[in-house]
Amino acid sequence: MPRRYRRMHALALLVLLVASCGGTRLPAPTIPTATDPQAVAPSATPNAIGVATSPPQMTGIPTLSAQQSQYIQIIVEFVRSYDAGKLDVVLALFAENVRYDDCDYAHAARGGAIGKQALGQWFLQRFADHDQLQLRSISVNNVVLAVSYSKRTSDSLRALGFPAGIEPSVATKVVFDQESPTANYGVDTHDQIIQFANASDNACRMG
Repeated sequence: MPRRYRRMHALALLVLLVASCGGTRLPAPTIPTATDPQAVAPSATPNAIGVATSPPQMTGIPTLSAQQSQYIQIIVEFVRSYDAGKLDVVLALFAENVRYDDCDYAHAARGGAIGKQALGQWFLQRFADHDQLQLRSISVNNVVLAVSYSKRTSDSLRALGFPAGIEPSVATKVVFDQESPTANYGVDTHDQIIQFANASDNACRMG
């Protein structure tokens, strides 16, 4: 598959791109079926990205840099692998000195980890809790992304009286590493997450 179509396919995975602080916005993708060959970009949403057997005609698509497109793909991969409990895949997306903030709903407190080794332990706890995230939108602003979710479910939330899960009130602030390869001992970490802020004191209290 040509590179530019691979990129369009990756972007079609997104639920929604919402503008934030001058960021770039794309509306929810529409994926045509084989029985609907003309459905590429419906007139009601002229910026929608479609996937078809032939190259789609796309007009008015806001421009994303190659780096921003990569960031979006990383977020999508994170949520997919997190929900599947793939520890090695998830950890590979984070820098060694990552700071990860999240809610510990069972204790009504903020939790998380600093550093990749501690983050691995945190993820194992979340996987054991059957924690699941459902993407709603991703906003892009340079190397900072805001990620919101339409639903989050876990054993802890079910035990607290939320059998169908919750709609998180706080969007995740995701920051990608901006250090040069020289500053990181020759290793290019520009495609790794260095900060993942997904908690606030109020948001972590469900009572």
